[in-house]
Amino acid sequence: CTTCHGDTAVGGGVLSDLRYSSLVGTEVWLSVVRDGALHKQGMVSYGDVLTDEEVTAIESYVITRARLAAQAPE
Repeated sequence: CTTCHGDTAVGGGVLSDLRYSSLVGTEVWLSVVRDGALHKQGMVSYGDVLTDEEVTAIESYVITRARLAAQAPE
């Protein structure tokens, strides 16, 4: 994930800031990460290397990053 989305899930301007994707729900996460729903936009499928549990763990991490960013002083 970090190659494209950075080590804080923020992205690099061209790619998605993953912190906002925490709003879409687990089924959408699974569809994108496991099933490749956004492959036309460059997001490859990781269904052959990640279990559903690993995908939801990544989702949890991103939600945590979003909450930390929201709490950070500006």
